[in-house]
Amino acid sequence: MSSDGNPWEEPGLSSETEAEIDEGPRCSRCNRANSSEWINWQKCWSTPSTGADGHQYVLIIPWEGGPITLRVHGQGSFEDKDFWWFFTCNLCRLIFRRGGLIIDHAEIEDRFHPGGKGKLAQVRPSFVPKNIGRDQILNPYYEVGGFWIRPPSPASSESSAFDPWVGHL
Repeated sequence: MSSDGNPWEEPGLSSETEAEIDEGPRCSRCNRANSSEWINWQKCWSTPSTGADGHQYVLIIPWEGGPITLRVHGQGSFEDKDFWWFFTCNLCRLIFRRGGLIIDHAEIEDRFHPGGKGKLAQVRPSFVPKNIGRDQILNPYYEVGGFWIRPPSPASSESSAFDPWVGHL
């Protein structure tokens, strides 16, 4: 938890400079390259905004805790609606869990939220359960598989040059 009490922020995350050194898919939250993790891409159906760095971001405000900014990646479409992909690394998923937010089987979609005193309802991006019916049609088109848990690392007796994840990342 950060010094301001926000459970979604973790002190000591990699700086932008450190993230630029590594290659591979980048976590949408911390921007670290994660070539050693299985990439479980998720869908964002909310239209992102463009940040000062030229990348697209979506701002999510959970029921509790502060706002979460996620960088979204490549765009796709389904019927007449666009969506964007996002990926959250294992460390960031753990940080979310500690804050009471489990996003493993979730996607982002606009939802109505009641306003406070004297305020009208607001539409804003929110984590929602996956739409299984839509995914059954959409996922095969984008060659997206089901939820996958990475098996343990290979035994130490195997060659260190052997990478069992080649072709899976």
